[in-house]
Amino acid sequence: MSLTKVSYSMISGAPVNVLDFGADPTGVADSTAAIQAALDVGGMVYLPDGVYKLNSAPVSSPGTRSSLGIKSNTTFFGTGTLLSTYVNPGDSDGANLIVANDSSGSISNVVIDGITLKTNLSVTIYNYHMINFIQPCNNITVRNCTLKDFTYWGITFTALGIYNVLVDNNRIYGSRSTGIWVGYEAANIIITNNIVDGTTAGTYGSVDDRIIVANHDTATLSTVRTKNVIIANNICIYTDAKGISVGSIQDCVIDSNVIDTCRLPIMTIQDAVITLGNDNIIISNNAIRNSLVNAAFIALDRFAFWLQGANNTKVTGNTLKFDDATVPMWRSLIYSNNSSNLSVENNYFQLADTSGAWPGSPRLAVYYSGSSSFYFNNNEIRSETEDDLFTTGIDASSAEIEIKNNSLRNLVYEGTFLVFVASLRGNIENNRFTNGFYRGIQCSNSLTSLVIRNNDFDNPGPDAGSGVNGVRCIELLGAANTYRGVVIENNNEYDTRNPAPAFVFDVIFYVQNAANFNNVANDNTEQNNTNRR
Repeated sequence: MSLTKVSYSMISGAPVNVLDFGADPTGVADSTAAIQAALDVGGMVYLPDGVYKLNSAPVSSPGTRSSLGIKSNTTFFGTGTLLSTYVNPGDSDGANLIVANDSSGSISNVVIDGITLKTNLSVTIYNYHMINFIQPCNNITVRNCTLKDFTYWGITFTALGIYNVLVDNNRIYGSRSTGIWVGYEAANIIITNNIVDGTTAGTYGSVDDRIIVANHDTATLSTVRTKNVIIANNICIYTDAKGISVGSIQDCVIDSNVIDTCRLPIMTIQDAVITLGNDNIIISNNAIRNSLVNAAFIALDRFAFWLQGANNTKVTGNTLKFDDATVPMWRSLIYSNNSSNLSVENNYFQLADTSGAWPGSPRLAVYYSGSSSFYFNNNEIRSETEDDLFTTGIDASSAEIEIKNNSLRNLVYEGTFLVFVASLRGNIENNRFTNGFYRGIQCSNSLTSLVIRNNDFDNPGPDAGSGVNGVRCIELLGAANTYRGVVIENNNEYDTRNPAPAFVFDVIFYVQNAANFNNVANDNTEQNNTNRR
């Protein structure tokens, strides 16, 4: 009796096995055509353990070039490794290792699970992508995959119209460019539990974002925001660009990520051409460390949180630790422009063992320029050394500000802890500003309602001058400015150093033009403050 070899393809409902199509798991023979034949069948396609060499010329796909193509309703899974060794001398365009596209013009119901993808590092083609969805797509999952030793994009979605995407538990190593990118007019995007690490990018360096979800391309003018995005529990390491970036986005949570050695750890993009803005963003419980500076990028802006066009945004529960004394630090820890209704609460930033101030100017620990409502409460920002890290601690410009229960220590050795220049109303209460300041709180704009109460100003900095150069805790400037409805009381200045330095102390509270000052709550504000020397 003769025996017949049973293959997966002979069993109804069983996965298609690439071995049944002649793929070689030893990595000796070229398996490109065999794996593509299995993918053409579609359904469940299994890649067993082994190394599968892809050495054929990339096939043409609509709008791009790729080694392998996946169509709709396909699950490509297994534990095998796809190794691209293809090189075309003089070819600078590169290709995709896997491209997801369908002859219908859109793609849906695709899963890529557990596969390892890598290239031969001797291949110096710059534009070599790994997994690229080039059409409008729906119901896509990429999970448990490892991508390494490549030069450009990792997992990308580059079309208009991307819905219901899960990118979970992938390992992306050595990407020169973006690790995970979801582009235009997307909705219901979850990016979780991934590691995107550029430290092994080699001579290419790492010059682009680790994770980006944004309508951010001047050549692709999106008309609607991306909506409903979760970016959580990822580890983003080493780039001269952004760790996590979102743009033209609505209803987004960026939570519990670790971002290490990135020039711009978290950014909301407001493109010069695409001005849809960002709305309803929560940035919470992220851990940020170190500021990457390569020589070519040392003069570029560096912000730990750069929030452009960020409306109704909350930054809460984040920790930041900078402890690399060999490179300059961020220009600002939080920098928000063209925004409204920003809440920064319950964050802890520790700047330890560093003397590396950013080389440019200005240096503002926290900056907010918005049309309305800036809340900065219950935060701690501290440096363990009295270095001249920032020229200003908090610079706020808004119709309304609330700054309460914060502790700022060793940030402005010869500067001002809090400056507000365009606020009509404000509450500044129960803050502690410690070490090195020339000015504690300074305003240069007319006010209609202001409370400055129960703030402590500890250990002012040394000063050799007098008059305008003296140390002042609270200062209202502008000869033509009018200050009405102002309450300034129970603010304390004291020096715990022994002996106290010989600086000139003018007054706790100074107003440039008393004729334009009407403190309706207390006619003798200055005497309600305590000078403890």
